[in-house]
Amino acid sequence: MAEEKRNMGSSGFEEKEEQKIIRLVKERIPGISVGAVKMKKNNGYEKEGFEFRVKDSFTGIIIYREDVEAACGEKCTAEEAADYICSAAEKELRTVFDIGDIRDWKKARHLIYRKVVNYERNRHRLPSLVHRRYLDLAEVYYLRVRIPGKGCGTAEVSVQLLEEWGVPEKELSGWADANMDADGYRIQPVQEVLQEFLSSKEPGIPDPGMYVIANGRKELGAGIMTRPECMKDFMRQIGTDCYILPCSTHELLAYPCGKDMGAEDLQQMVAEVNQTAVSPEEFLSDHVYFCHMDTGEVELCSHV
Repeated sequence: MAEEKRNMGSSGFEEKEEQKIIRLVKERIPGISVGAVKMKKNNGYEKEGFEFRVKDSFTGIIIYREDVEAACGEKCTAEEAADYICSAAEKELRTVFDIGDIRDWKKARHLIYRKVVNYERNRHRLPSLVHRRYLDLAEVYYLRVRIPGKGCGTAEVSVQLLEEWGVPEKELSGWADANMDADGYRIQPVQEVLQEFLSSKEPGIPDPGMYVIANGRKELGAGIMTRPECMKDFMRQIGTDCYILPCSTHELLAYPCGKDMGAEDLQQMVAEVNQTAVSPEEFLSDHVYFCHMDTGEVELCSHV
């Protein structure tokens, strides 16, 4: 995860107020370092907050500005903000995952997964990550770590971390495949997914003739498109070649070829959905792909 220390006065708290908040927090929680931070997320999306690190340790957390403003109000005082931040930080620091475990390859290899991100929107940060160009996307790796009492968090695998592990990228890829297979993937008609989401008693849900491809966690599952053997199995379950629509970084839609809509119509639909219903951080692509049933290979429709 990329991060940048900064003094901010353009948004949120004024710089003078921000420095006062940091000073108050340091006085109340001894033994930690505190600073303003801007976190660079997927697709250039950024979140501002306050970073806490336990001195002489890799353990750290971030309390985001949007959470402070939601809890205390946009016009809260420095004292009110510091009260909330201290309370939240002390709670988080008791349960935070020790990143030292990630540096041990024998432990970390069981936490490795693969995801895809938009190539152009992440061009600035890809050189620091273990990655491979895939069509208009980039295939990257991440660690999925369990945080006691908090569920799970993720951290992308950097070139530096891979060097520290001292393993080849091929081994990293093999463990990602194994862990993804253990989690499991499934393909379901959209109508069936909507029925589960809304209510088993909800009548008359129309069938759009599409299928959802996602992993068991319904989290960062679009990376399955880079694995032809899996896509081939999905296409054979449908029984034909399919157009692949990138819903988000989490899931894909498969639309059988030969039905009412063609690639141009589908691409227009994807672009509209991305503009109105997909968060900037979860955006994957405005393009539509084509998957061959016989091989499971995926390519951009412009190349078909």
